[in-house]
Amino acid sequence: HSAPSVNIVGPNTACYGQAVELMAVGSATHFLWPSGDTTANTVVDPMFSTTYNVVGYNEYGCTATAGWYISVLPVPMVSISGDTLLCEGDTTVLTCSTANAYIWSTGETSKSIRVGESGVYTVVVTNTMGCTNSASVNVHVDSYPAIVISGDTILCQGQQSMLYAYGG
Repeated sequence: HSAPSVNIVGPNTACYGQAVELMAVGSATHFLWPSGDTTANTVVDPMFSTTYNVVGYNEYGCTATAGWYISVLPVPMVSISGDTLLCEGDTTVLTCSTANAYIWSTGETSKSIRVGESGVYTVVVTNTMGCTNSASVNVHVDSYPAIVISGDTILCQGQQSMLYAYGG
């Protein structure tokens, strides 16, 4: 009896941390992946560029092996700068580190956005290889404190008054 044919079909690249599916094809009827999977399909999550192998078996116990190389691409480093504590009525500009494309939780697609409301702002960036990463920042807007000043406000010339301030 002759050995079965077996090949692997799947992507040649994956972004770091991205799971991808590989599929064994050919005349083999049973498969064994290094993970222990015995189906034609397996999901891998490569942390570095590597070759995945599968052993294909036929009903006679004859085997064949195939390999598939996946190159792991880097994800972009992402950070957000800008003031995160504002007073009521103020705004801040949140700026993202350099990338190829941006999408903010506000829907904006620029490197920087102006915000003036409390909330979590998230940006997803994409590098030139199509890999994505995200970062979030929590912006808090404080209202101005209520300050009350009391004391004599009507004085004659030369008189003095003690003023008291409280609140806030």
